[in-house]
Amino acid sequence: MPLYDYKCKSCGNVFETLVLPQFKSPACPKCGKKKLEQLISTFDINSAKARKNREAREAPRVAKLRRDAKLGQAADIKARGQHH
Repeated sequence: MPLYDYKCKSCGNVFETLVLPQFKSPACPKCGKKKLEQLISTFDINSAKARKNREAREAPRVAKLRRDAKLGQAADIKARGQHH
Protein backbone atom coordinates (compact mmCIF):
# COMPACT_ATOMS: atom_id res chain seq x y z
CA MET A 1 0.00 0.00 0.00
CA PRO A 2 1.39 3.43 -0.88
CA LEU A 3 1.26 5.17 2.51
CA TYR A 4 3.07 8.48 2.78
CA ASP A 5 3.78 10.92 5.60
CA TYR A 6 3.07 14.58 4.99
CA LYS A 7 3.43 17.86 6.84
CA CYS A 8 0.95 20.59 6.01
CA LYS A 9 2.71 23.87 5.20
CA SER A 10 -0.42 25.81 6.20
CA CYS A 11 -1.19 24.46 9.68
CA GLY A 12 1.82 22.24 10.53
CA ASN A 13 -0.26 19.06 10.88
CA VAL A 14 1.75 15.86 10.35
CA PHE A 15 -0.25 12.93 9.02
CA GLU A 16 -0.06 9.66 7.13
CA THR A 17 -2.28 8.97 4.15
CA LEU A 18 -2.88 6.41 1.45
CA VAL A 19 -2.09 7.89 -1.96
CA LEU A 20 -3.70 6.17 -4.92
CA PRO A 21 -3.01 7.06 -8.57
CA GLN A 22 -6.52 8.49 -9.06
CA PHE A 23 -5.98 10.80 -6.03
CA LYS A 24 -2.58 12.28 -6.74
CA SER A 25 -2.79 15.35 -4.51
CA PRO A 26 -3.95 14.64 -0.96
CA ALA A 27 -5.23 17.38 1.32
CA CYS A 28 -4.55 18.00 4.99
CA PRO A 29 -7.25 16.28 7.07
CA LYS A 30 -7.08 19.11 9.62
CA CYS A 31 -7.36 22.25 7.45
CA GLY A 32 -8.11 20.88 3.97
CA LYS A 33 -5.21 22.71 2.28
CA LYS A 34 -3.06 20.98 -0.34
CA LYS A 35 0.22 22.78 0.41
CA LEU A 36 2.02 19.70 1.73
CA GLU A 37 5.59 18.59 2.23
CA GLN A 38 6.11 14.87 1.76
CA LEU A 39 8.27 13.55 4.60
CA ILE A 40 10.92 10.93 4.12
CA SER A 41 10.46 7.82 6.21
CA THR A 42 11.16 4.13 6.01
CA PHE A 43 8.42 1.54 6.10
CA ASP A 44 9.44 0.07 9.46
CA ILE A 45 9.60 3.43 11.19
CA ASN A 46 6.57 4.84 9.41
CA SER A 47 3.89 3.01 11.41
CA ALA A 48 5.44 3.64 14.82
CA LYS A 49 6.14 7.27 13.96
CA ALA A 50 2.63 7.82 12.65
CA ARG A 51 1.12 6.19 15.74
CA LYS A 52 3.19 8.42 18.05
CA ASN A 53 2.25 11.52 16.04
CA ARG A 54 -1.43 10.56 16.12
CA GLU A 55 -1.33 9.89 19.88
CA ALA A 56 0.41 13.23 20.50
CA ARG A 57 -2.16 15.07 18.35
CA GLU A 58 -5.09 13.31 20.01
CA ALA A 59 -3.88 13.66 23.63
CA PRO A 60 -5.31 17.18 24.21
CA ARG A 61 -8.66 16.20 22.66
CA VAL A 62 -8.87 13.01 24.73
CA ALA A 63 -8.00 14.95 27.91
CA LYS A 64 -10.73 17.49 27.13
CA LEU A 65 -13.29 14.75 26.51
CA ARG A 66 -12.39 13.14 29.85
CA ARG A 67 -12.65 16.51 31.66
CA ASP A 68 -15.99 17.25 29.99
CA ALA A 69 -17.31 13.79 30.94
CA LYS A 70 -16.28 14.28 34.58
CA LEU A 71 -17.88 17.74 34.66
CA GLY A 72 -21.05 16.31 33.13
CA GLN A 73 -21.16 13.52 35.71
CA ALA A 74 -20.61 16.01 38.54
CA ALA A 75 -23.40 18.22 37.20
CA ASP A 76 -25.74 15.20 36.95
CA ILE A 77 -24.98 14.16 40.53
CA LYS A 78 -25.50 17.73 41.75
CA ALA A 79 -28.79 18.05 39.84
CA ARG A 80 -30.07 14.73 41.20
CA GLY A 81 -29.16 15.83 44.74
CA GLN A 82 -31.15 19.05 44.39
CA HIS A 83 -34.29 17.22 43.21
CA HIS A 84 -34.47 14.87 46.21
